[in-house]
Amino acid sequence: MIKNTDVENNLTVINPEITEVIDKISGAILPVKEIIGSDYDKVIKLRVELLTFIKRNEPRYICPLCHTPVYLVCRHKTRHFFCRHTIDDGRCTVDTRGNMSEAEINARKYNGAKESEAHKQMKKIIAESLKADGRFKDIAIEQVWKSQEHGEWKKPDVYAIFDDRIRIVFEIQLSTTFLRVIVERKEFYLKEGGLLCWIFKEIKEEYPRLMQDDIFYNNNCNLFLASEETLHVSNKQKRLFLKCCWFEPVIENQEIVNTWKNEIVPFDQLTFDHEQQRIFFFDYDCEKHKLTQQLARERFEQFWLSNNSNLDLDEISQELQELIDFFSKHNILLFTQYDLHNDGLTSLLNALYSAKYGKPIGYKFRKLIQIAHQMENGHKKYLKIFGWALRIYGRDEQIKREDSSGKWANKVDKFRPLMQSNDEKYQHDGSFDQFISFLFPELAERLGKL
Repeated sequence: MIKNTDVENNLTVINPEITEVIDKISGAILPVKEIIGSDYDKVIKLRVELLTFIKRNEPRYICPLCHTPVYLVCRHKTRHFFCRHTIDDGRCTVDTRGNMSEAEINARKYNGAKESEAHKQMKKIIAESLKADGRFKDIAIEQVWKSQEHGEWKKPDVYAIFDDRIRIVFEIQLSTTFLRVIVERKEFYLKEGGLLCWIFKEIKEEYPRLMQDDIFYNNNCNLFLASEETLHVSNKQKRLFLKCCWFEPVIENQEIVNTWKNEIVPFDQLTFDHEQQRIFFFDYDCEKHKLTQQLARERFEQFWLSNNSNLDLDEISQELQELIDFFSKHNILLFTQYDLHNDGLTSLLNALYSAKYGKPIGYKFRKLIQIAHQMENGHKKYLKIFGWALRIYGRDEQIKREDSSGKWANKVDKFRPLMQSNDEKYQHDGSFDQFISFLFPELAERLGKL
């Protein structure tokens, strides 16, 4: 079901010609608005994915009327998307193509750009930059690369072998290229064991062209530029340098936002992801994953601490549902695997948050030492990890100060040997280890050893 907020921000064009598609995997009939959605990052990646499947003769979505494969097209001015047939020959009642074919438009724009002086100058800059770095061999401009198995061929702008083992091609982009060209080249070099690096002359940060987005979002949010400036640095350092532009995610007001970064970087410091045909300097996907998990932990902690005096989940069902929706939105399904009504989980979470903040959480106690007694009296199976939490969060001295009667110290003297001898009463219960490791990553390593 599409939420109201998703409808308001949906990236589908108004009144699309194709309103539904059939999912070839599940057989379900899906509204186009549902598969496009409101996440620009995801829909850009979906564009590449759909054409990749079509290129492999394994289309993901087909038209429910004529069963022709469909892919996503974007209207440049509005940045809204719609589905288009791969073939419009009259077999379907829906016509999604204009008078000029995609091949005709592509030939005029793409080939025209390749004949421009700017394109020739860019090829020269790349080739000269490679020659400055002795680790590049067999440098060639527009040398035909023939496939030994499929009879296909490509003529990359610049070709070279790096470190005597990595076959790299540099494709220069100056103007709009259809997504089909991008996918075809990516698939060709993937099958041939080559590595494809797209190079731009300039990048418009505020309103980047769609072609840049297709490459950018599918290259771990990294793009590369070459210029007289990067050529100068390459010649001076005797290493290939390119200018990298990337998104760096940060958390602002409990949301992840992207900040624009750029730097001239050495080619040998880039990450080569052969499997996904990606070359990048900054690992955006990894950093965003870390921040997403951090944000999810913070949201859960805020929820738990704000309701620690009233954990009647039925009464706070709306707030709980919002939390569940947040976790689901970010594909963190771990949260839904545990029952927050479980007394053991509730006690364990309260104990660990108490250790973290140095004060009772979820109990009407006044001191942290009372939590320690509570755990030893009623939850011995979680006492080991609670003890490690006290140590990791620096609460040992606080416990000693609050243990004025010495009762806790006496208890420790008695149960410590039992723990060391693996007494059954003190055996750690790992039922919630995965959830606890997520919420308290600083405890995860110790949990793995219990």
